[in-house]
Amino acid sequence: MNFRKEFFTNVESAIVLLNDSLPGNNLHPVNRFCKSHNISIYLLDGTVSKVDLLAGAPIDSLNVKQLLAQPSAGKPVELDNHLIYFIPPDRISPPYLEGSIVFVKSLAALNDNLNRMVLFFILSILSILSVIFISSYFYSKYHSRRITELIDYTEKIKNGARDIYVKTFGNDEISRLGVSLNGLTGKISEEFKTLKKLEKVRSEFLGNISHELKTPIFSIQGYIETLKDGAVNEPEVNMDFLDRIERHAERLNALVSDLIEISKIESGELKLSYRFFVLQDFMQSIIDEMHSLALSSGIRIELQSTTENPISVFADKERIRQVMINLIENGIKYNKPNGTVRIEIKREPDRAIISVIDTGIGIPEEHHSRVFERFYRVDKNRSREIGGTGLGLAIVKHIIEAHKGSISIESKSGEGSCFSFQLPTKVI
Repeated sequence: MNFRKEFFTNVESAIVLLNDSLPGNNLHPVNRFCKSHNISIYLLDGTVSKVDLLAGAPIDSLNVKQLLAQPSAGKPVELDNHLIYFIPPDRISPPYLEGSIVFVKSLAALNDNLNRMVLFFILSILSILSVIFISSYFYSKYHSRRITELIDYTEKIKNGARDIYVKTFGNDEISRLGVSLNGLTGKISEEFKTLKKLEKVRSEFLGNISHELKTPIFSIQGYIETLKDGAVNEPEVNMDFLDRIERHAERLNALVSDLIEISKIESGELKLSYRFFVLQDFMQSIIDEMHSLALSSGIRIELQSTTENPISVFADKERIRQVMINLIENGIKYNKPNGTVRIEIKREPDRAIISVIDTGIGIPEEHHSRVFERFYRVDKNRSREIGGTGLGLAIVKHIIEAHKGSISIESKSGEGSCFSFQLPTKVI
């Protein structure tokens, strides 16, 4: 139906061109138009002859009698696979032609074109489907290989491999999964290293604590056995042995107390009670408390502040007292005869710097990085002789870090030591 309508429209356009071209006998415009639309024009005279008006394609296959027998002009008709349109001579003005004008369009050409279009459409669809199929095949194969790599990677991680990473590129889902797995692997690797380090620390801790506990326990057992064997009845030795047993028992008690203390700190059970207090007054009270110990050891304790104005700090007063007593005791124990322990206070923006400086035997530089470790002793024999659990500086470090601060050491062998830490002067 669309072919008929298009044919009718083209014929009407050709008639207009004929009316314009016949007076000058210039049929080239009509010829070009009809050839571009695959239309032939014929003239049928009264003798039933047929003439190709424009030297178009012949219509020998058409029966002329049948053409004349078709319904009256005015609408296209279909005959022998052709569309036919009759035009009476009076449609051409003035009449230059004798006989009827016939416009003919082959439906076979149209069908061929339509078949070619259908074939082209089918081939296009098949090509698109082939491209989609091939692309899907390689795409699925590519992603299947990447998924296999991820599976192999996770299997290696499951079997204990560490510090391995999957290659990632692009920004698709598998690449993002690879990035996430790499991040997870990094965290697992770090956690594994931390666990190994903790395991090593635990082993060292158990070894150290076992050694620290065995020494006083064996000593106490030895003294008790000696007393039981008869020394208890010897006045010149029994009280001495009892005094030694008491000292070792006190050492055991101090060791257990420090173990409980450091366990609370490291497990997060330690709760700090913050308050403001004047640092100079606080330090003076500690000096008064340590005066007897310093005097008996021939050591002088001094307090020095860079300002006469009161310096208020925000901290747990009792825990800082614990820190200062530990540092001052160390300064007294490891000092030289007639030495000095000096406490210096400096004011800085938002914090105060406290330093405990002694004139003692000092600490070699190679030991500085380890003096805050649990049970670490620079001189093991000397440390046990003068007492101490080996946990004091470890506790000090944890308490200062709980106040969001840090503690440092400056020392040289034979030239004394300086331990410095910071406390906040405002709410933290």
